Amino acid sequence: MISYCAECDQEYPPETVECPVCGRPLEQIEAPHWQPYDPQKPLVEVATAQGELPAILIKGRLEDQGIPAVIQHESVGAVYGLIVDGLGKQRIFVPEELSETARAILAAPPNPRPEDALVDPADQDPS
Repeated sequence: MISYCAECDQEYPPETVECPVCGRPLEQIEAPHWQPYDPQKPLVEVATAQGELPAILIKGRLEDQGIPAVIQHESVGAVYGLIVDGLGKQRIFVPEELSETARAILAAPPNPRPEDALVDPADQDPS
């Protein structure tokens, strides 16, 4: 369990009862199920992306499912902003034991959050 402030979106040690930033009472929630990257474990490439933004989105999608991910890229593409002929190529790695799960997550279509689905009232059936 950890202490969490919904107002500040911050996590604190479980014994903390009040947010040190805003002073609100903290909720007790389950600790995140993912573990930070362990540099002693071998990594496997599970995806590539052309450019930094798609790579960050892939990494975030994996980490949202509890899989630590690392992005590797060459520097010249980032420095000059080039994404042609292999420049700007971003490689996403995960721990070897989680690689199959990561590939399955990336193969499935992303699930949009309910708050992302905007509905125009004019498009709804009035009946």
